[in-house]
Amino acid sequence: MSFSKIKYYIVWIIFGYLSSCRSVSPLNDVIRHDKFLAKIAADSSYKVQIIYTSVNLQDTTFVTYQFHVDEQAYFYPASTVKLPITILALQKLNELKSQYPEINKDCIFLSDSSRPSQSAALIDTTHALGQPTVGRYIEKIFLVSDNDAYNRLYEFLGQEYINNELKKRFPKDNFAINHRVGVSGFSFEENRYTNPVRIICNGSATYQQTEQKSLIPFKHSAKNATLGSGFHNASDSLVRQPFDFSEKNFIPLPMLHGLLQRIMFPELFSAQQQFNLTKSDYSFLKSTMSSLPKNDPFYHQDTSLYDSYVKFIMFGDSKECIPDDIRIYNKVGDAYGFLTDIAYIENKSKGIGFFLSVNMLCNRDGIFNDGIYEYDSIGLPFFAKLGRKIYSLEEKRVGKQIKR
Repeated sequence: MSFSKIKYYIVWIIFGYLSSCRSVSPLNDVIRHDKFLAKIAADSSYKVQIIYTSVNLQDTTFVTYQFHVDEQAYFYPASTVKLPITILALQKLNELKSQYPEINKDCIFLSDSSRPSQSAALIDTTHALGQPTVGRYIEKIFLVSDNDAYNRLYEFLGQEYINNELKKRFPKDNFAINHRVGVSGFSFEENRYTNPVRIICNGSATYQQTEQKSLIPFKHSAKNATLGSGFHNASDSLVRQPFDFSEKNFIPLPMLHGLLQRIMFPELFSAQQQFNLTKSDYSFLKSTMSSLPKNDPFYHQDTSLYDSYVKFIMFGDSKECIPDDIRIYNKVGDAYGFLTDIAYIENKSKGIGFFLSVNMLCNRDGIFNDGIYEYDSIGLPFFAKLGRKIYSLEEKRVGKQIKR
């Protein structure tokens, strides 16, 4: 017997053991019956976590299955932190309406600066009118995962509002959102300060927010937050010691999964678990979350922004067009080798709807910030193939319902 076959049989033995320790689930079956998925999922270095929720669209009931989910194990959420920020930005606008009735997501939104590390944002060339708005920032977050758009909304909200509002909806979860992304010059302490903000409606200044500082240093308490064997520092020098993520953002996968469920099916959650959003807000979030760059007036001519540019599940290994009957409401993230996608996938014509959230670490050399990650060779193929397998599973499930 060849060595490759021996390794494959070892993977099967591991999955047989795992299945015997848990109740049998269709998610486990999908993984263990595919050679590629089984090999990657069984390799602990990839730290694979999966949550799959099958949705019966006839009565809107959920059935959830998990694989290796550990809410206390650290993983870097990367751009998935942008999902709660979009929700909270719309919520804060709704709260401001009581004092400023004319305020809305389409008002001009200007960011000023008050510290050397900060910068102003007074124009937005992607907007038809050339000026920033909360609405356009949210669109850019979902269309191309724009970092500056997230940073501006982070500054609008501030650390205390972000973390306290999320804690109200997820009181038992261990998490922290405490920094900007994709921009240098901000220490853990400096990220506690947020820029002054002005909102202009109907040509006149409507709301002004001064610089704010979080009085609380928000930090997570996830386990194993010091990872790898080395990292490249700000000077791009290799430091031969584990990388410390203890002062980085952290949101456990079930919390991200739950956030998306609250947007897609808010009526299934109690008033305390929901966000203060209007029907129009939900429609806007769903529309922008499922939109593709080719449908946007600014991005549609950029051929590098193919359909799956920020749609990893089902289509992450392809640059082909996503079929028109499949809608994906999601937020992806990739940084430091961590790869994540939180998605709700729907095909109304077939009666299919399911949530699939996946996270893994694609950093075989254990060096962070070196830009050498297995996104293309391992991560995206895993996400895409798993998504297609679950989609096929849902097709069969819905088909059986129809026959009955």
